[in-house]
Amino acid sequence: MKEKIVIRNILRSQKPDAAYKGVRIGFDFASDKAIANNSNYKGIAENACWYDDLSLFDKLPVEIINKPVDATFKTIQNSRNPMKSISTIETIFYNGSNIRLL
Repeated sequence: MKEKIVIRNILRSQKPDAAYKGVRIGFDFASDKAIANNSNYKGIAENACWYDDLSLFDKLPVEIINKPVDATFKTIQNSRNPMKSISTIETIFYNGSNIRLL
C-alpha cells in the first residue's frame, strides 16, 4: 500500500551493551484521516518502524525530515509474536529517488 507520510525523526541505536541495535524511523501519516478527535485525544499519533540495518541511518538524508513523502508499506510477521503481523515502511520516494528500507 502506498501512503503519504511525514518523517519526524530517525534514531540510530548502537550501544555495545544494548540488547537491540538498529534504526527507528518516527513518522506521521499526512492525510486528514489520520487526525483523531475524540473525548481523550486530539491530533495525530506518531508511528514508528524499527530496522536491524544500521546503514539505513546514513541512507536517509536530513532533507526528508518534516516534508511529505510517498512511502510503500509491507506487511511482515511480528518477530515477538508470530501470530501477529505488522506493517513497516518498505520504500520511501523522495526527490526522484527510491530509498529501499527492506
